[in-house]
Amino acid sequence: MRQRSLQMILDKDAKPVPFVCMYPLCDNNPIRTHSVSRAWLKYISDDNNRVVVLRHNHETLFDEEAFNTNMKPEVTKFGIYSTKKLSTCYCFCARHDVSVFRDVDNVQEFDISRKSAFLLAYRSISHEICVRRRILAIQSDLSVPKHSVAQWELHKSNHAFALECIVHTHRNMQDAILNDSFRDSRYYVIVIDSVPEILCSGYFAPVDETNLLNQIYRTSYQHSLNTKDQLTLTIMPYQGDKGIIVLSWYGKSRNNKEYIKALDKMNSRVLLNHMFLSVFQYMDNFYIRPSFWDNLSADKQESLHKRYESDVNPYLADSYKSVKSNNTNYVNWSVKDVRHNVW
Repeated sequence: MRQRSLQMILDKDAKPVPFVCMYPLCDNNPIRTHSVSRAWLKYISDDNNRVVVLRHNHETLFDEEAFNTNMKPEVTKFGIYSTKKLSTCYCFCARHDVSVFRDVDNVQEFDISRKSAFLLAYRSISHEICVRRRILAIQSDLSVPKHSVAQWELHKSNHAFALECIVHTHRNMQDAILNDSFRDSRYYVIVIDSVPEILCSGYFAPVDETNLLNQIYRTSYQHSLNTKDQLTLTIMPYQGDKGIIVLSWYGKSRNNKEYIKALDKMNSRVLLNHMFLSVFQYMDNFYIRPSFWDNLSADKQESLHKRYESDVNPYLADSYKSVKSNNTNYVNWSVKDVRHNVW
């Protein structure tokens, strides 16, 4: 079999790993589906239907030799791309992509409820499973330079561990769908006064390291052995002229609940900047309005770029462990309402 470069394999246009639709009991072939809906993306795209995207630069991501020689390579890059194929993965068949997620993709009639929060979380986790399966499935079909083998093996083991955790959660969510029961769905929703300039869909696991009560804490992207500690984050338009930040999970989780309590004690400005920075800290699947990105100062762009890069660049990891804005204001959103069913 012809070996391919990592960039080709992980590219959005790479051929899919041959899995079936992820909806329970469905054997249909999956199509390219969106976890950040194209109906959402039109609210932030430019006149040519493009958005700003940050991506890991896979040509340098595993270049251990460059890191060891202090070359400090750029391991991320950004560009402006068409929304047509962004945020896509082969998760669901055509029928279930429409029937299951139709209501949550309709921003005008979106209903903040257990079910809608569950479906946003379910799609985020399904998308994550697809991406990680694709990465792990190509390991025997990849040419990696000898000096990068150790880095690539570590990368694979991290993906395998994360996949094991989220598949467990996904199985429980499948049962909820079959039973049409969402009583164990938890959500914390922040309604903001305008359409957010950044949209995202993904998950992370908040890990508390200092005093939550004082809101001085550090978090790290860590997949806990307690699989219930996975928290999904979705930022989307709402009712056409507003936005919502949805934190949701399925099942009981003390860590998630404590994290939400800490958020709930923050003042509005700190809270909204924290959520904005969390996108760059934890998410891969996010998209930015081009005019918003262009209007950020060079210092803010560089800081956000490095924050995104910090989880894979050893030279930046220590500088960006904390999701704190350091009194820098990135967004001009205002909180209109907060709704939750956490306590």
